[in-house]
Amino acid sequence: MTNNGNGVDRFTLEIIKDGLLAIGDEMFVTMQRTSMSTIIYETLDYATGLTDARGRLVTQGNGVTLFLGTLDYGVRSVLDKFGHDGLNPGDIVMTNDPYAGGGTHLSDVSLIMPIFYDGKIVAFAANKGHWTEVGGMAAGSWTTDSTEIYQEGLQFPVIKIFEEGEVV
Repeated sequence: MTNNGNGVDRFTLEIIKDGLLAIGDEMFVTMQRTSMSTIIYETLDYATGLTDARGRLVTQGNGVTLFLGTLDYGVRSVLDKFGHDGLNPGDIVMTNDPYAGGGTHLSDVSLIMPIFYDGKIVAFAANKGHWTEVGGMAAGSWTTDSTEIYQEGLQFPVIKIFEEGEVV
């Protein structure tokens, strides 16, 4: 069998590629199926994906394109704040920061979890979904007359919500 120059044959690469596509699709379907939010399970206003250990997107579900384009920035903001050494198995980080962390607006919230193998981070699972309410000055956290970001709702500036599997 021929290989692509790095010692891996084309058949193995194809199997890995198809496996990654299946993971992205399964993540997407699982989030839709388990969500309690109509904006997630009815309108599919979310995205899912996996990144490598450096925060580069390697697979995705068929979610909102804008969200998919920001998942890797969210992961990189987690790495900027905590680094690999500041993360442990069972940690989950939340962010909706519109200025860093791959933010779009406050109602779009990302959840990011490091994936470990042999004690080392090898990937991150990430999703971003639209929340219908984050406590802004107007119902539904949507307003056209806010004058500062704090009027739009709660900000989650890359915070751990689970640490080693325990709620923070």
